[in-house]
Amino acid sequence: MFFKILNDLPPLPQHLIDKVDPTFIPPDDIVDYTVARNLQNWNGYQGKAAQNRSVIADQEFIDWVATNITTDFQKVKLNYVDCSEGKLHTGAHTDGTRLWTLLWNIRTGGNNAELCFYQEHGQPLERELKLQKEDRSCLTVVDTIVGPANCWYLINSLILHGTENITEPRINLQIGFTTLPSLLQ
Repeated sequence: MFFKILNDLPPLPQHLIDKVDPTFIPPDDIVDYTVARNLQNWNGYQGKAAQNRSVIADQEFIDWVATNITTDFQKVKLNYVDCSEGKLHTGAHTDGTRLWTLLWNIRTGGNNAELCFYQEHGQPLERELKLQKEDRSCLTVVDTIVGPANCWYLINSLILHGTENITEPRINLQIGFTTLPSLLQ
């Protein structure tokens, strides 16, 4: 499984969505996790990737997740993608600490922004944590989904993934898991 839309979970409340500033780019001193990538052969682009900059969500988000989704999570984060300076792609990666991620896009990154899943030539689909692939010519896109908007979706974080065609801020709430809760299976 690359991703799964989970329509049975309660939607993220509007008052929490409204708390998120779409112009905010987290400074280094509060970022929980980020990696800089230099892309090669990426749909004609060579250069710095749009950067995922995650921060631990505030207590109101964490409490809402614990009350309405599950208490069996590793971390609850807000992830901001900095697409400034014409950086349209995040590059392919596996996540740093989690095996599964439940996401709600607060901002999708634009009408054509799509989450892509990749397989590196000659390699298994599931890979190790913290893997970065910067050269797209070594990858095959195995699945994509535009957005998605206004829904929860679960991804297998051990499959190389990234977002392409980002034209505006992409912000999502991310709930990380080291084991998949039965509620999400």
